[in-house]
Amino acid sequence: QSCSRISFFHHVVAAILGAWAHYCYQDHLDEAAFGANDRFPVAVLLQHFNLGYFLYDTVHVAVWDQKFLEHHLIAIAGYATSEIANVFGLANAVNTWITEVGSLMYSAYLIKRSD
Repeated sequence: QSCSRISFFHHVVAAILGAWAHYCYQDHLDEAAFGANDRFPVAVLLQHFNLGYFLYDTVHVAVWDQKFLEHHLIAIAGYATSEIANVFGLANAVNTWITEVGSLMYSAYLIKRSD
């Protein structure tokens, strides 16, 4: 249950940061894929937050819930590639807030079901 609450917290913060990045840089969405990440600090903050969460949660997944291991490794690879190449951070941010809204609802359902 505590893992579900951590996941829920991640979904809330990631959705807010993603929406905030989208709002802050709405006039630069044409640069979302190939604009340098360092031009979009809110997107970089979200990317670092996501990387930290996935690295942290991968330990839990490796021990307790291996069915999500591929998902975590693919997410880490995507965020790390963006970090190394210094591009795609804004596109990740826009995609993140959209996907996290769905994840947030599912996570809330899991917490409510386990109470």
